[in-house]
Amino acid sequence: MTATASTAGPLTFTARLNPWEQAKSVQVNVLPASTSLQLTRAPLADTTVGDTVEVQLQLTNTAAQPVPFTLRDQPGEGLEPLDPTSFEGTLQAGETRTLGYRARVTHSGAARLNATLDTPACPAPQVVTGTLLGVNPPAPEPTPAPTAPVAQRSSVISMPFDAPGGSIDVVIAHTLPEGASLVPGSSQLDGQALPDPRRGAGGTLYWVVPTTVDRRGVTRGTVTYELRHAQALGEMAAPALLSRFPGDRHELIAGRVDLKDLSAAQALTQSAQAAENDGAIKLPLQGAQIRVRDRVSIVVESPLDQPPPP
Repeated sequence: MTATASTAGPLTFTARLNPWEQAKSVQVNVLPASTSLQLTRAPLADTTVGDTVEVQLQLTNTAAQPVPFTLRDQPGEGLEPLDPTSFEGTLQAGETRTLGYRARVTHSGAARLNATLDTPACPAPQVVTGTLLGVNPPAPEPTPAPTAPVAQRSSVISMPFDAPGGSIDVVIAHTLPEGASLVPGSSQLDGQALPDPRRGAGGTLYWVVPTTVDRRGVTRGTVTYELRHAQALGEMAAPALLSRFPGDRHELIAGRVDLKDLSAAQALTQSAQAAENDGAIKLPLQGAQIRVRDRVSIVVESPLDQPPPP
């Protein structure tokens, strides 16, 4: 707020904070001399150190005749003026003039400004102060350290097996350790290429191995495959072994094999394909390869008020 002194002599200003009844007072002395010029300062916003600010002062002549003036502004420590800070001139009757200069903020903290206005008709100068707060620029974002490339490791897993003769084939089921992935095309049976395994819904891999009976009537061999992994492999679960015989018979030789998961397992290259067909016949999938004596899931969807498709 602003006020105009109307009577010479001591004058007290009191600010009171309610409801706590806290008060603060200051005293000034009003001289009998008066001036027709009114001096005000534009408020200064907080400014980052190193930036430039525009300091503005406004003069208004309230008299009915021209009034000469001399105005000097003194920036305090923390402000470096870039233009002259002193002004002289004459204000015409009723004229308002804005005077200003540029200053650079050089330090953080509060910088004081003190403007003094002199006119020949008033022996006491008019003083207007101001404050600018210099703030430090924000700290630069730290540059993230370059991420070291993750070393890739390779391991060969070996799964020897023995199964009774007379089976159509044997199925070896194995679950990969967390964080490891199978290298496509790396599967081998006794050093010879073996088709990639099929993957169940839970991630279990199933190798279907053709039977080769030795002179003792036993199917045996070793399936190997390659793993890629970044961390050292922990303890791995033992593979499971299942023999399948004619007549839809099977015999579990070692471990546990989920027959439903085995039946629904897909080739590794088919994991992104649709889980069912469009239209009424959802399963088996279009183009699926089925062997003799394989169990096949058949799913047909039809609205209740319509007969099923022929």
